[in-house]
Amino acid sequence: QKLLRLGITSKQIKQVFTTGKPFYSLPVYSPYNGHVHDIPHTQLAGMGNIKPSENYGNNVSLSVREGMYVEKGQNIFNVVDPHRLWAIIKIEGSAIAGLKLNQRVKISLPDMPEVTIDGNVDFIEPFLQPGDKSTSIRVFIHNMQHQLKVNSLVKANIQLKSNNGLWIPRSALIDLGQTQMVWLKNGAIYKASRVKVGAINGNEIQIIKGLSQRDSIAENAQYLTDSENFIKTQEDE
Repeated sequence: QKLLRLGITSKQIKQVFTTGKPFYSLPVYSPYNGHVHDIPHTQLAGMGNIKPSENYGNNVSLSVREGMYVEKGQNIFNVVDPHRLWAIIKIEGSAIAGLKLNQRVKISLPDMPEVTIDGNVDFIEPFLQPGDKSTSIRVFIHNMQHQLKVNSLVKANIQLKSNNGLWIPRSALIDLGQTQMVWLKNGAIYKASRVKVGAINGNEIQIIKGLSQRDSIAENAQYLTDSENFIKTQEDE
């Protein structure tokens, strides 16, 4: 039982009982399947706990050699299993409110347009990366046929839950930083009107406050904006 816990296989133990001879050279088998890749030379030499490199594209020869001495707990090489991958999808901050776990995701690959992959939102990262205002989610993908390659670019289509509100072209909105406005038709003229925006979907943006279905707005707000004057939206005027 102790040998089994140390990683010796049942077949090897049975061979000892059958032959009555000990092993002078004992093969050690990894409990993981995958491709063998090298690790940094400094870590192999025992110079501290250095995080292994994740760039497995460089197929360099292994540093470990037959006859070398190794210590207990020492990492000798990395075993990378490409059968199960995850896709990292970047989501704009305005769309996070409608994003939930287990939502359906359809993934396509620009390099393989004929391939589409169906998956779910399996993990939503609870933090932002430095310098990145988008939120990352992970979609776990089965890759048993090795059809997908690590570090490939992907595109994702996620059907968010339906949101209440009006949807207008993004060109009809002017973003003033802390304030967003549209040009609302009032009789024969247009006036700047403050609105509150929600989710963004392609070339459309959701208006959750400040407009009604009966209102008429300018489709391209930039044509009515005088860049030399400051747009005042106090009291929605």
